[in-house]
Amino acid sequence: MRIQILARSFLCALAACLAQVSVRAQAADVGLVVSTTGARAGTLCATVNCAALPITVLRGGALTINVYGAINSPYLLALGTPTPSCTPIPGIANQMMLGPPILVFLAGTTLRPNAISVCLIGQDTLSLTVPANGAIGTLHLQGVVQSLRTASPAFTPTLAVTIQ
Repeated sequence: MRIQILARSFLCALAACLAQVSVRAQAADVGLVVSTTGARAGTLCATVNCAALPITVLRGGALTINVYGAINSPYLLALGTPTPSCTPIPGIANQMMLGPPILVFLAGTTLRPNAISVCLIGQDTLSLTVPANGAIGTLHLQGVVQSLRTASPAFTPTLAVTIQ
């Protein structure tokens, strides 16, 4: 039931994005940072390029995910298979780096301002635990969040999360 609601939310957000006509190619005021015990990957307030940033987590390990975008804006986080190329989506700044199948697994809102950031952005922090009996492999993690500068949705940086 929750997955169906998230899927519908994703489709509605995508439809709204496609309705936008003019979007700059890059939005540098969005971000995605993942931390584990002893490791951190991701960027905020930087140009999003077409390269997945690697991070490794052990099964049963804890992940802290920070999503950055315009203050009080909704976001979606999705997982997909690794893909070597970027896909531009009309109406969304930056590019998607998720291969099929794509699973939208989290939705939220960037509520609180980030006090240490050089760009005016909001932040949401999530804590997750990787299942101890989960599969081993690499997945791409990427989000869509509102950019204040482009006044449109934008893809966050992509993280290549390897589960060992």
